Amino acid sequence: MLVNNISSLIVQKGYIDEKRIKSESEKYLFMLCFILAYSFIAFTSESVCNQNLSETFKDIIDKNAKLSYSLLDIAIKLDYAKGSGIPFNDLEILMPKLVSREKTNIKGELTDRRVIHSNLPYRVLVQLVQDYCNLYPVSENDEQRLSSLFDVSVHDQNVNKFLYLKRGGK
Repeated sequence: MLVNNISSLIVQKGYIDEKRIKSESEKYLFMLCFILAYSFIAFTSESVCNQNLSETFKDIIDKNAKLSYSLLDIAIKLDYAKGSGIPFNDLEILMPKLVSREKTNIKGELTDRRVIHSNLPYRVLVQLVQDYCNLYPVSENDEQRLSSLFDVSVHDQNVNKFLYLKRGGK
């Protein structure tokens, strides 16, 4: 319903041709959801970094295995790290919930490709890691681990931009 409302606004303003209206409306709605999700996680993470709340949140994390709590936990660990290291163990546990490798038949050939299962949480995670990489120096070893974890080449011109590359042919 919201996509239809956004689409009708785009039609009224005449911004783009009618063939692209639905896809552009969906992109806009996704970005809106991404901004809200990222903002809530970042704000909560910053609040929980308060020593008085950290133990309470640790208890909540232990009782809830939901994806949102895992993202929040990683955000808190990145905030606490303050340049001392990326929580790779937590990232390696979370990534299989967000992406997988699948054999796909493309033009008659079986190809191994990465498939993102949960696009919004994946993009939030990417942004959290990107923020950390922009704030603190990242060692070459960590760059290689990140490129392996996010399935991109470490030889990109700017390794920090690798997190924004499209994955899985999307």
